[in-house]
Amino acid sequence: HGELSMRVPKDGRVKRAGYCNMRTLRARKSFKREAYLDWTSYNMLVMRIRGDGRSYLLNINTRGYYDITWNDMYHYVLFTRGGPYWQVARIPFSKFFLASKGRIQDRQAPIP
Repeated sequence: HGELSMRVPKDGRVKRAGYCNMRTLRARKSFKREAYLDWTSYNMLVMRIRGDGRSYLLNINTRGYYDITWNDMYHYVLFTRGGPYWQVARIPFSKFFLASKGRIQDRQAPIP
């Protein structure tokens, strides 16, 4: 929970920055059992956005076991156009890159 402020400081210098996080609700079966989303039929993420000219980092976190892959996350840098116009971003899942604990991995693996 938080507030996303678009106000530019009077001197033009950002002193503190943050992030905005949006997550999908966890799908549940009866008796609060987890249900997983099946993305095997899809090959890209399509979003309709209205950007402000800045770049954003999209993250896909795969649910893993508590092992060496626990911190694996897939990232994509999304560049937006400024102005009042909407744009459609079509991002193939193959364009996301693998990182673990914030470090890009030498060996890239597809999103499971």
